Amino acid sequence: MTVITEKNIIEYVKDANKDEKLIARVFAPKDNISSVVVIASAMGASQSTYKALAQWLCESLNCAVVTFDYRGMYKSSAGSLKHNKLNITDWATKDCQAVIDFCVQVFGEKDMTWIGHSLGGQVFGLIPNNHHVKKLITIAAGTGYWRHQALKVRPKMLWFWFAIQPMFTLFAGYFPGKRFNIVGDLPRNVIWQWRRWCMRADYLLDGNDETTSLYQKLSHPIDVLYFSDDELISEKNVKQLHQFYQGASKTFHLIEPSKHQLNKIGHFGYFKAANSQTLWQQTLADLFSQDTKRRAQHG
Repeated sequence: MTVITEKNIIEYVKDANKDEKLIARVFAPKDNISSVVVIASAMGASQSTYKALAQWLCESLNCAVVTFDYRGMYKSSAGSLKHNKLNITDWATKDCQAVIDFCVQVFGEKDMTWIGHSLGGQVFGLIPNNHHVKKLITIAAGTGYWRHQALKVRPKMLWFWFAIQPMFTLFAGYFPGKRFNIVGDLPRNVIWQWRRWCMRADYLLDGNDETTSLYQKLSHPIDVLYFSDDELISEKNVKQLHQFYQGASKTFHLIEPSKHQLNKIGHFGYFKAANSQTLWQQTLADLFSQDTKRRAQHG
Protein backbone atom coordinates (compact mmCIF):
# COMPACT_ATOMS: atom_id res chain seq x y z
CA MET A 1 0.00 0.00 0.00
CA THR A 2 1.33 3.40 -1.02
CA VAL A 3 0.27 6.81 0.23
CA ILE A 4 1.22 9.92 -1.73
CA THR A 5 0.67 13.25 0.01
CA GLU A 6 0.23 16.60 -1.71
CA LYS A 7 -0.69 19.55 0.56
CA ASN A 8 -4.01 18.60 2.15
CA ILE A 9 -4.79 16.04 -0.55
CA ILE A 10 -3.74 12.42 -0.17
CA GLU A 11 -3.86 9.97 -3.04
CA TYR A 12 -4.30 6.49 -1.66
CA VAL A 13 -3.38 3.48 -3.75
CA LYS A 14 -4.97 0.32 -2.36
CA ASP A 15 -2.78 -2.05 -4.33
CA ALA A 16 0.00 -1.52 -6.85
CA ASN A 17 -1.21 -4.40 -9.03
CA LYS A 18 -2.62 -3.19 -12.34
CA ASP A 19 -6.09 -4.60 -11.83
CA GLU A 20 -6.40 -3.50 -8.22
CA LYS A 21 -5.48 0.18 -8.23
CA LEU A 22 -7.96 2.29 -6.30
CA ILE A 23 -7.16 5.95 -5.82
CA ALA A 24 -8.88 8.17 -3.28
CA ARG A 25 -8.34 11.83 -2.47
CA VAL A 26 -8.56 13.13 1.09
CA PHE A 27 -9.41 16.75 1.84
CA ALA A 28 -8.48 17.26 5.48
CA PRO A 29 -8.46 20.36 7.71
CA LYS A 30 -5.21 21.05 9.52
CA ASP A 31 -6.71 20.27 12.93
CA ASN A 32 -9.95 19.76 14.87
CA ILE A 33 -11.57 17.38 12.41
CA SER A 34 -15.29 17.37 13.21
CA SER A 35 -16.18 14.18 11.32
CA VAL A 36 -15.28 12.07 8.31
CA VAL A 37 -17.28 12.15 5.08
CA VAL A 38 -17.03 9.73 2.16
CA ILE A 39 -18.55 10.85 -1.14
CA ALA A 40 -19.42 7.89 -3.38
CA SER A 41 -19.85 8.64 -7.08
CA ALA A 42 -22.75 8.18 -9.43
CA MET A 43 -22.46 5.75 -12.32
CA GLY A 44 -19.88 7.04 -14.78
CA ALA A 45 -18.98 10.11 -12.70
CA SER A 46 -15.41 10.99 -11.78
CA GLN A 47 -14.45 11.84 -8.21
CA SER A 48 -13.48 15.27 -9.58
CA THR A 49 -17.23 15.93 -9.94
CA TYR A 50 -17.34 16.23 -6.15
CA LYS A 51 -14.14 18.21 -5.60
CA ALA A 52 -15.88 21.54 -4.94
CA LEU A 53 -18.27 19.98 -2.42
CA ALA A 54 -15.41 18.12 -0.72
CA GLN A 55 -13.43 21.35 -0.35
CA TRP A 56 -16.47 23.18 0.99
CA LEU A 57 -17.18 20.48 3.59
CA CYS A 58 -13.52 20.58 4.61
CA GLU A 59 -13.19 24.36 4.79
CA SER A 60 -16.66 25.30 6.06
CA LEU A 61 -17.55 22.38 8.34
CA ASN A 62 -14.08 21.06 9.26
CA CYS A 63 -14.81 17.62 7.85
CA ALA A 64 -12.17 15.26 6.51
CA VAL A 65 -13.60 14.27 3.14
CA VAL A 66 -12.70 11.28 0.98
CA THR A 67 -13.58 10.97 -2.69
CA PHE A 68 -12.60 8.02 -4.89
CA ASP A 69 -12.92 6.44 -8.31
CA TYR A 70 -14.18 2.88 -8.58
CA ARG A 71 -11.60 0.53 -10.06
CA GLY A 72 -11.47 0.78 -13.82
CA MET A 73 -12.70 4.37 -13.73
CA TYR A 74 -10.72 7.59 -14.20
CA LYS A 75 -7.76 7.76 -11.74
CA SER A 76 -8.37 4.16 -10.72
CA SER A 77 -8.19 2.90 -14.29
CA ALA A 78 -5.60 0.33 -15.31
CA GLY A 79 -5.34 -0.30 -19.00
CA SER A 80 -8.14 -0.93 -21.47
CA LEU A 81 -11.67 -1.46 -20.17
CA LYS A 82 -11.92 -4.35 -22.63
CA HIS A 83 -9.99 -6.45 -20.13
CA ASN A 84 -11.82 -5.23 -17.02
CA LYS A 85 -14.02 -7.96 -15.51
CA LEU A 86 -15.39 -6.01 -12.53
CA ASN A 87 -19.10 -5.49 -11.93
CA ILE A 88 -21.10 -3.16 -9.67
CA THR A 89 -21.17 -5.70 -6.85
CA ASP A 90 -17.36 -5.73 -6.89
CA TRP A 91 -17.32 -1.94 -6.59
CA ALA A 92 -19.60 -2.13 -3.54
CA THR A 93 -18.18 -5.15 -1.73
CA LYS A 94 -14.50 -4.47 -2.43
CA ASP A 95 -13.89 -0.85 -3.47
CA CYS A 96 -16.30 0.82 -1.05
CA GLN A 97 -15.19 -1.56 1.69
CA ALA A 98 -11.55 -0.59 1.07
CA VAL A 99 -12.36 3.11 1.31
CA ILE A 100 -14.15 2.66 4.64
CA ASP A 101 -11.25 0.57 5.96
CA PHE A 102 -8.89 3.35 4.90
CA CYS A 103 -10.95 5.97 6.75
CA VAL A 104 -10.96 3.91 9.94
CA GLN A 105 -7.22 3.33 9.61
CA VAL A 106 -6.43 7.03 9.13
CA PHE A 107 -9.10 8.73 11.26
CA GLY A 108 -9.91 6.09 13.87
CA GLU A 109 -13.47 6.00 15.12
CA LYS A 110 -14.40 9.55 14.11
CA ASP A 111 -18.08 9.70 13.16
CA MET A 112 -18.35 8.83 9.48
CA THR A 113 -21.05 9.98 7.06
CA TRP A 114 -21.54 8.35 3.68
CA ILE A 115 -22.79 10.73 0.98
CA GLY A 116 -23.98 8.59 -1.90
CA HIS A 117 -24.81 10.24 -5.19
CA SER A 118 -27.14 8.08 -7.27
CA LEU A 119 -25.28 4.72 -7.53
CA GLY A 120 -23.25 5.67 -4.45
CA GLY A 121 -26.47 5.71 -2.43
CA GLN A 122 -27.93 2.62 -4.07
CA VAL A 123 -25.12 0.22 -3.17
CA PHE A 124 -24.60 1.20 0.47
CA GLY A 125 -26.46 -1.87 1.73
CA LEU A 126 -24.02 -4.16 -0.10
CA ILE A 127 -20.91 -2.82 1.65
CA PRO A 128 -19.68 -5.45 4.15
CA ASN A 129 -18.24 -2.98 6.69
CA ASN A 130 -20.91 -0.28 6.52
CA HIS A 131 -21.35 -0.58 10.30
CA HIS A 132 -18.44 1.87 10.62
CA VAL A 133 -20.67 4.53 9.06
CA LYS A 134 -22.93 6.47 11.43
CA LYS A 135 -25.16 8.18 8.89
CA LEU A 136 -26.16 7.94 5.23
CA ILE A 137 -27.04 10.93 3.05
CA THR A 138 -28.30 10.03 -0.40
CA ILE A 139 -28.42 12.62 -3.17
CA ALA A 140 -30.44 12.01 -6.35
CA ALA A 141 -30.50 8.31 -5.48
CA GLY A 142 -33.28 6.03 -6.62
CA THR A 143 -33.69 2.77 -8.44
CA GLY A 144 -33.14 2.72 -12.17
CA TYR A 145 -36.23 0.60 -12.79
CA TRP A 146 -37.45 1.91 -16.14
CA ARG A 147 -41.21 1.63 -15.46
CA HIS A 148 -40.86 4.02 -12.51
CA GLN A 149 -39.06 6.68 -14.49
CA ALA A 150 -40.87 9.71 -15.88
CA LEU A 151 -43.09 8.92 -18.86
CA LYS A 152 -41.10 11.14 -21.22
CA VAL A 153 -37.87 9.30 -20.32
CA ARG A 154 -39.10 5.72 -20.71
CA PRO A 155 -38.92 5.48 -24.53
CA LYS A 156 -35.36 6.83 -24.47
CA MET A 157 -34.35 4.34 -21.78
CA LEU A 158 -35.84 1.40 -23.67
CA TRP A 159 -34.02 2.50 -26.82
CA PHE A 160 -30.84 2.77 -24.78
CA TRP A 161 -31.12 -0.62 -23.05
CA PHE A 162 -32.33 -2.62 -26.05
CA ALA A 163 -30.38 -0.99 -28.89
CA ILE A 164 -27.59 1.44 -28.02
CA GLN A 165 -26.11 -0.31 -24.98
CA PRO A 166 -26.03 -3.89 -26.35
CA MET A 167 -24.76 -2.82 -29.78
CA PHE A 168 -22.00 -0.52 -28.50
CA THR A 169 -20.91 -2.93 -25.76
CA LEU A 170 -20.70 -5.94 -28.06
CA PHE A 171 -18.82 -3.92 -30.68
CA ALA A 172 -16.29 -2.29 -28.31
CA GLY A 173 -15.93 -4.95 -25.59
CA TYR A 174 -16.97 -2.33 -23.02
CA PHE A 175 -19.51 0.49 -23.04
CA PRO A 176 -17.87 3.47 -24.82
CA GLY A 177 -20.31 6.04 -23.48
CA LYS A 178 -17.83 8.90 -23.24
CA ARG A 179 -17.51 8.98 -27.01
CA PHE A 180 -21.24 9.63 -27.33
CA ASN A 181 -21.71 11.66 -24.13
CA ILE A 182 -23.83 8.91 -22.57
CA VAL A 183 -23.03 8.03 -18.93
CA GLY A 184 -19.31 7.50 -19.56
CA ASP A 185 -17.04 4.57 -20.38
CA LEU A 186 -17.99 1.54 -18.31
CA PRO A 187 -16.69 -2.04 -17.96
CA ARG A 188 -18.89 -4.51 -19.82
CA ASN A 189 -19.89 -6.44 -16.68
CA VAL A 190 -20.88 -3.18 -14.99
CA ILE A 191 -23.18 -2.07 -17.83
CA TRP A 192 -24.73 -5.52 -18.27
CA GLN A 193 -25.42 -5.86 -14.55
CA TRP A 194 -26.89 -2.36 -14.46
CA ARG A 195 -29.10 -3.22 -17.45
CA ARG A 196 -30.40 -6.32 -15.69
CA TRP A 197 -31.22 -4.30 -12.56
CA CYS A 198 -33.02 -1.60 -14.55
CA MET A 199 -35.25 -4.23 -16.15
CA ARG A 200 -36.28 -5.67 -12.77
CA ALA A 201 -38.98 -4.27 -10.48
CA ASP A 202 -36.79 -5.10 -7.46
CA TYR A 203 -33.74 -3.49 -9.10
CA LEU A 204 -30.47 -4.38 -7.31
CA LEU A 205 -32.16 -6.80 -4.91
CA ASP A 206 -32.21 -8.95 -8.05
CA GLY A 207 -34.43 -11.62 -6.52
CA ASN A 208 -31.72 -12.40 -3.96
CA ASP A 209 -33.01 -13.07 -0.43
CA GLU A 210 -29.59 -12.44 1.12
CA THR A 211 -29.29 -9.03 -0.53
CA THR A 212 -32.84 -8.15 0.50
CA SER A 213 -32.01 -9.06 4.09
CA LEU A 214 -28.85 -6.92 4.07
CA TYR A 215 -30.90 -3.85 3.16
CA GLN A 216 -33.73 -4.62 5.56
CA LYS A 217 -31.36 -4.96 8.53
CA LEU A 218 -29.67 -1.58 8.12
CA SER A 219 -30.63 0.85 10.87
CA HIS A 220 -28.64 3.92 9.83
CA PRO A 221 -30.42 7.27 9.86
CA ILE A 222 -30.83 8.37 6.24
CA ASP A 223 -31.37 11.86 4.88
CA VAL A 224 -32.71 11.66 1.35
CA LEU A 225 -32.08 14.68 -0.90
CA TYR A 226 -33.84 14.58 -4.26
CA PHE A 227 -34.84 17.12 -6.88
CA SER A 228 -38.12 18.03 -8.51
CA ASP A 229 -36.44 18.47 -11.91
CA ASP A 230 -34.23 15.37 -11.90
CA GLU A 231 -34.33 14.15 -15.48
CA LEU A 232 -33.20 10.60 -14.63
CA ILE A 233 -34.68 9.70 -11.25
CA SER A 234 -38.39 10.17 -10.50
CA GLU A 235 -39.86 10.51 -7.02
CA LYS A 236 -41.19 6.97 -7.46
CA ASN A 237 -37.64 5.72 -8.13
CA VAL A 238 -36.42 7.54 -5.01
CA LYS A 239 -39.14 6.15 -2.75
CA GLN A 240 -38.65 2.63 -4.11
CA LEU A 241 -34.93 2.57 -3.37
CA HIS A 242 -35.38 3.76 0.18
CA GLN A 243 -38.10 1.21 0.84
CA PHE A 244 -35.32 -1.37 0.55
CA TYR A 245 -33.80 0.19 3.71
CA GLN A 246 -36.74 -0.97 5.82
CA GLY A 247 -35.04 -0.77 9.22
CA ALA A 248 -33.62 2.71 8.73
CA SER A 249 -35.14 5.99 9.88
CA LYS A 250 -35.54 8.13 6.77
CA THR A 251 -36.10 11.85 6.27
CA PHE A 252 -36.99 12.98 2.76
CA HIS A 253 -36.00 16.42 1.49
CA LEU A 254 -37.54 17.41 -1.85
CA ILE A 255 -35.50 20.27 -3.29
CA GLU A 256 -37.09 22.57 -5.87
CA PRO A 257 -34.77 24.83 -7.89
CA SER A 258 -37.06 27.87 -7.75
CA LYS A 259 -37.02 27.89 -3.95
CA HIS A 260 -33.24 28.31 -4.08
CA GLN A 261 -33.25 30.97 -6.81
CA LEU A 262 -32.05 28.44 -9.38
CA ASN A 263 -33.35 27.62 -12.84
CA LYS A 264 -32.18 24.01 -12.83
CA ILE A 265 -30.55 21.39 -10.62
CA GLY A 266 -31.24 18.08 -12.34
CA HIS A 267 -29.29 14.91 -11.60
CA PHE A 268 -25.82 16.48 -11.35
CA GLY A 269 -26.36 20.20 -10.75
CA TYR A 270 -26.26 19.97 -6.95
CA PHE A 271 -22.48 19.53 -7.03
CA LYS A 272 -21.62 22.74 -8.88
CA ALA A 273 -19.37 25.09 -6.90
CA ALA A 274 -21.76 27.98 -7.57
CA ASN A 275 -24.29 26.30 -5.27
CA SER A 276 -22.19 26.51 -2.10
CA GLN A 277 -24.08 29.44 -0.58
CA THR A 278 -27.49 28.34 -1.79
CA LEU A 279 -27.96 24.58 -1.86
CA TRP A 280 -25.08 23.39 0.31
CA GLN A 281 -25.40 25.99 3.03
CA GLN A 282 -29.17 25.59 3.18
CA THR A 283 -29.25 21.79 3.10
CA LEU A 284 -26.04 19.99 4.08
CA ALA A 285 -24.87 22.56 6.64
CA ASP A 286 -28.08 22.07 8.61
CA LEU A 287 -27.79 18.29 8.51
CA PHE A 288 -24.22 18.36 9.82
CA SER A 289 -25.01 20.94 12.51
CA GLN A 290 -27.79 18.67 13.78
CA ASP A 291 -25.28 15.82 14.05
CA THR A 292 -22.86 18.06 15.96
CA LYS A 293 -25.58 18.99 18.45
CA ARG A 294 -26.50 15.33 18.96
CA ARG A 295 -22.87 14.40 19.63
CA ALA A 296 -22.57 17.21 22.17
CA GLN A 297 -25.74 16.11 23.96
CA HIS A 298 -24.48 12.54 24.23
CA GLY A 299 -21.01 13.54 25.35
